[in-house]
This record gives sequence, C-alpha cells and structure tokens, in this order.
Amino acid sequence: MNATARYYLRLYRGAEGAIALTTVAAIVQALLGLPMSLLLRRLFDQDFSQSIASTAGVASAILALYLAGDALQLWQTDRVVRLTKASIVQLREHLLEAMYRLPRVHDRASEVGRVQAALVHEVERVDALGSGVLARIVPASLSAAALFAVLAILSWQLFLIALLVLPLTWGLTLLVRRPARASLDRFHRALEDASAGSLAALQRVDLARITGAVARERAVQRAHFDELRSAGHRVAWIQAALGLTQIEVSTAAGIVILVVGRSLVGSGTLSFGTLIAFYVVLAMVRAQVSAVIVTLPAVASGIAALRRLDALLGETVELPYRGTRPIAFAGRIALERVAFDYRDQPVLRDASLMVEPGEIVAVAGANGAGKTTIARLVLGLERPAHGRLCADDQDYDAIDLADVRARTGYAAQDPTIFAATLHDNLTFGLDHTPGEIEIAGALDLAGAEFVARLPEGRASWLGDEGARLSGGERQRLSIARALLRDPVLLILDEPTNHLGAAETRAILARFRAARPEAAILLISHDPAMLACADRIYWLEDGVLHVRFTAPQPLVPPARTPVAVR
Repeated sequence: MNATARYYLRLYRGAEGAIALTTVAAIVQALLGLPMSLLLRRLFDQDFSQSIASTAGVASAILALYLAGDALQLWQTDRVVRLTKASIVQLREHLLEAMYRLPRVHDRASEVGRVQAALVHEVERVDALGSGVLARIVPASLSAAALFAVLAILSWQLFLIALLVLPLTWGLTLLVRRPARASLDRFHRALEDASAGSLAALQRVDLARITGAVARERAVQRAHFDELRSAGHRVAWIQAALGLTQIEVSTAAGIVILVVGRSLVGSGTLSFGTLIAFYVVLAMVRAQVSAVIVTLPAVASGIAALRRLDALLGETVELPYRGTRPIAFAGRIALERVAFDYRDQPVLRDASLMVEPGEIVAVAGANGAGKTTIARLVLGLERPAHGRLCADDQDYDAIDLADVRARTGYAAQDPTIFAATLHDNLTFGLDHTPGEIEIAGALDLAGAEFVARLPEGRASWLGDEGARLSGGERQRLSIARALLRDPVLLILDEPTNHLGAAETRAILARFRAARPEAAILLISHDPAMLACADRIYWLEDGVLHVRFTAPQPLVPPARTPVAVR
C-alpha cells in the first residue's frame, strides 16, 4: 500500500465500526436476491390454474423483498455520505493547515491557482472517490458476488456461460486502464493550467490593455482552453468506449444464455421458471456491474486527485519554530550571528542586530540586499541556517511566537488588502473586537483622513487587493492595522514606497508620542527616514554594519484628529 492510500485510509480512522455496519447492510441486501429468485421461479413454475390470490401472494413477497432491499440501500447510502463528508472535512482541515506551511514559491500566480484548484476541485474529486467506493462499488460488488452465487444455484450450465463474461470484462478494463489514467492526468493538468492562467489573466487585465497585449493574452488563454477541450474529449471518448464495449459483451452473453436456456427448457433439463428467474437475476447482476463501471471514472479521477493532493502536502515544510513557552513580550529583539540563504543564494552571513524598547532602529541597504528578509526573520516566518534569534533574551526555539506576533505590528512595503470592507481589513487578525475609540485612535495615528471621505466609511467595500484605494491609502490602512494591535514592536518595511518621507515621519512622531516605550524597526533606504533612527544597520554583502547616529527629533505636527465613521 503506497503512502497516498495510507493517508486516505487514515481519514476514516475511528469509523471502522460504521464502515463494517454499512458493509453488513450491503451483504444483507445482496442476499435478498436468493429468496427473490426462488419466489420468481415458483411463480412461473406453478400450475397456471392456481388462483389469482396465490399468484398475488408470491408477487407481493417478491415486491416486499425488493422494497426491503431499497430501504437497506437508502440507509446504507445515508451512512456512507455521512462518513465520506466527515472525512472530507478532515481533508480540508489538513490542507488548510498545510497551506500555512507552503514554501514561498506559492506566491506566484500560477502556483496560487494550483493550490486553489487543490483546495476546491481536487477535494471534490476525492469526495466522489469515497462516495463512489463505499456507496456504489462496495455494495454493487457484494451484490454482484451474491447474485452470481444465486445463478450457480439456479443453473450451473448457464452459470458457466455467465462466468466467461467476467475475465473478458476485466481484461477490457485492464487494457484501457493505463491510457485512461494518462488521459485523466493530462486532463487535470490542463484544467489546472487553464484555472491558473485565467487567474493570472484577470490580474493582468489593465496591464494587457495598456501594453496592447490583449490579443496575445487571449491567444495564450485560447491555447489553454484548446488543450483542455482536447484532453476532456479523449477522457470522455475512452470512458464511453469502455462502457459501451462492456455493455455489448454482457448483452452478447445474455443472448447466448437465452438461446442455451431455451434449448435446456426444450429438453426438460431446465424448468421455464428457472430460466426466467436466471435471466432476471442476470439482469440484476448486469445492473450492479454497470453501477461499478459508471462509477469507475469518478474513482479514477479521485485517485488521481488524491495523488496530487498527497504531492502538494509533501511540498509543505515544517514551521520554522515550535516553541511553546509563554512570553510577556516587551519589544526587545536580537539577531545573533545569523546566516540565511534563499533558493541556495546567500542573503545574510554572520549578521547581528539589536532592537531595544524605546529605540528606533533602521536597516538600510540596496534593493534586493535582504532587508525584508530581516523582517521575516524577526516575525519568525523564516529560520536562519546558522545563528539564533531572541525575544526579550529568550531563544525563538523555546518561546511561543504567537505571543511575540500578538504584540508586534507589521506594515509591509506591498500591503495585503483583501476583498472585504475597510473595517474587516483593519481589524483582521485581532483576537478581540476593538472598540470605537481604539479604531479611531489607530486611524488617527496613521493619518487615515481618507476613511471619512469614503461613501460608507469603514463599511466601504475595497475590492480585490484594495482596488478602490490609492497606493498611499493602502499604505496608511496597513499601518493603521499594525497600530491597532497596540504593538510594543512596530516594523515598517519601506513605508515611503507609497507615502512621502514627511508623512511617514509624522506617523512615527504620533506613534512615538503615544507609545514612547515601544521599539520601532524601520526598513528604509530614504535618508530622511534614516535620520530619525537611533541606530542604523547598513546591509551590504550579507553583513550588517552598525552606525550610531544623533537622531533628529520627531515632533508630531499640529493637526485636527481624524474623524472616522
């Protein structure tokens, strides 16, 4: 049993008793075929001069058995659906947990599309796999096996003819299994490419218009759609051809059985009632086999999806830190002789840095030097190859980093603004519901006057990636979100990307006046911003060179507090 199968079976751990019970129900349902066939034979073998009441009694018994079988099937299906849906909830939870441990390569649009397809479409296919196996294939296979035994009891001669169909049908299935699997893999790859391509195209609509690349973009997406059409056509053709061929084989076997059975009845070897019963039971076998055949494509698709999900889960990495010791974080951070590589390229080597409460510490350097990497290290999103990080003199490996992050405010140089209201973006990640005074205070410190001008204030919908806001407004919202956490450590990564130096210094001045004991880590290349730092670390060739400065005083400008609604 491979790793993928073992993982899938673990989803049903603890449900073994329920699965066994549904299997027993399927067996009982299958065994009802024997008394039904015997009653059917009696119905046609009895003297036709028998009373209508006698015939009706036998027919009623057959109907009662049939209805009992349907009731069992309905109950079994309900139980199976409950089991499979519960397992799918587990699978979605595992994937959601793994999503937060994916490598940073998944920041690319194509990879985001692939992960999105896995979380939505692939899980649905695995759901169909579980339902197909437990609700259809298992009971249908058990029923077919029991009904085959009934055929042997009714007539061994006709049973041997029916038995010849099995290896032929199985051989046809084996014959097309490899090309069918390859076709399914090609189809799902094409589906993933089309989904990721569509997502990327939507993100590039304005760029395509501006650069005149609309026709080229449409051609690229059309190629994806053509490949999806071709792959889907081949999958559908193979599945239809297999199903029709198997039906034709069983139909031919039925005709042969009818001819041989007629001759056996003529010779007196077989009764007419037995032939009718045999033929009816054979039709029931064909129905069960057809149920299996119809379900096989969904099962094959589910197995392929499960393989891809298993591969995706295999790409996840362990969290950088697993410490659990609580810490009342006060804002002191230290990097001690840290080395860090990204994609096998050295970014930091023997880098040391200290941030004390009440200080403004700046990290400066050329673009691409690794300044943002320092912020990610401080936040515990990355782990150094060598060296260590400490918070309040305690090693990151020992402490619960959730306590550090809860007291840290971070505003990225490219803020994450998602499709929701401004209020939802502002309060995202808080473990409490902030009051109006808290919200107004954070917006005021960030100088977010624009909120009062929005049609619906904080309830305004911002659109995908904050499309309704300017770059500076997105930056102020990101800073306000960081300040709403009442941080003891504030990290600002290139805040002047969208704000002027004077505006950013005003924000720092207001925050410093409100929280003089807080530490500030400022990542910037702007000389006007570096001038307000107590200490500057220059990052060059992976090494931090420290320089103490005489910082310019931060004086909050006179202004009217922001009115928000």
